[in-house]
Amino acid sequence: MWTPTVTPPHLVELFTDKTTPSTPFGHLLVALRSFTECSPHVLPLSATLPDMKSDTESYVRLQNLYRTQAAEEREQFRALLSVPVQSELVDLFVKNAHGVQLLKGACYGALDAAPEKHSKSNTL
Repeated sequence: MWTPTVTPPHLVELFTDKTTPSTPFGHLLVALRSFTECSPHVLPLSATLPDMKSDTESYVRLQNLYRTQAAEEREQFRALLSVPVQSELVDLFVKNAHGVQLLKGACYGALDAAPEKHSKSNTL
């Protein structure tokens, strides 16, 4: 409540990365950047309600509000996709948008193709 809602720095860095692959993940990432560029400039809401102390009636009412808002934002996100992406993948991506990361490594077999580049890290 007291913390300003901003796009996490690791996502802002991903948004500016020009080497993002043209894969479903890349298309989802482009849509996420577009979503955060629209007002109110935040990530899509997750339908998961934060932990809190409340009476049952208020909690259920708030949970329904969260679900409704999350569903609306998920549809707004889908509209920003430039190519079709599996519905389940979109749902999972939006639900976990706050923790999205791209891990880059060497291509499979790169160590076998150039063992001299990696021999220093293997020696004690």
